[in-house]
Amino acid sequence: MNFIPLTSLPRTGSTLLLYVLNQNPIFEIGPDSEIGDFLYHNKKFLKDNIHHFQLPHQKVDVCFKEFCRKGTEAWINQLIPPNKIFVDKSRHWLKDLDYHFHLFPNNRVLITIRDLRGIVNSFEKIHNASFYVDRQEFHRDMDAHIQFHRVSSIFDMSYVREGLFSLKELIDLRKRFRNQIKICRYEDLISNPHKFTSDIYSFLELPQFEHDFNSIKQGSYYDNPYQPYGNHKIRESISPEQQSFSELDDEAQSFIINKYYWYYSEFYPEVIL
Repeated sequence: MNFIPLTSLPRTGSTLLLYVLNQNPIFEIGPDSEIGDFLYHNKKFLKDNIHHFQLPHQKVDVCFKEFCRKGTEAWINQLIPPNKIFVDKSRHWLKDLDYHFHLFPNNRVLITIRDLRGIVNSFEKIHNASFYVDRQEFHRDMDAHIQFHRVSSIFDMSYVREGLFSLKELIDLRKRFRNQIKICRYEDLISNPHKFTSDIYSFLELPQFEHDFNSIKQGSYYDNPYQPYGNHKIRESISPEQQSFSELDDEAQSFIINKYYWYYSEFYPEVIL
C-alpha cells in the first residue's frame, strides 16, 4: 500500500515537514487525516463487542485485520492517483504503534520529536498570548511554583502523555518494528534541512529530491478544532536558529529534564552530557 504515516508529539514541526515533502510530486499529503482515528475506533468497537461475534476468535482476528487493510487502501485510492504515495499526518499513529504494525507490518513510519523544553515553551507562548486558554485549569496549590504546575498540566494532556508513553514503550521494550521507524528531530530539520530530508529519503528507500527550503507553500488548513494549541501556520523558509526557551525559568527546565531523563538519554544525549 502506498502510504507513509507521519506522526508526532505536538509542536514538533510535523506540519512543516509535511509541506516540505509536498514539494515532491511523488507525494500526496493528508494533513490531520481521519484514517488513523477511524482505525482506532474500529479497534475499540471490536474490543467492546467481540463477545457478541458468532465466529472463532482467530477468524475474527483475520477478518478484522483484512477489513481495516482493505478499507484503508480503498480510502487512500479515492484520494490519490495510482503513481502517488500518500503521506498521512495524524497523531493517532503514534497513539498505538503496536496496532499500526499489526495491520501494516511492512510500513515505514516517520515520527517528529523535539526537545521537550521546546514543546513546553511553545505551549507557554500560547498560554501567555491567547485569550482562549482557560486558566482555571492551572489553579492548584498557590504555595507552589505556578509555572511548575502549568508545565505539569501540559504533560497531562492526552496527546502529549500518550505520545510520550509510546516512545517510552519503544525504548524499554525494544519493539521488533523499531527499525521501521524514523525519529525526526525538529532541531535537525531547522539546522540542516538538506541532510534531514536526504536521510528521510534514504530511510524510505525513495529517490532523492531537491527541496526548496526558501519557499515552502502551505495549503488551506482548517485548524479551528485544535485551538488554542492548533496554530498550524508554518514558516515559509527554513534557516538555522538558536533554540530558545524564553518562556521557561531555570526551575521549570530542570524539572522537565529530570522527569524525562529517559527521553533525553535516548533522543537528546547532548543535553545531559
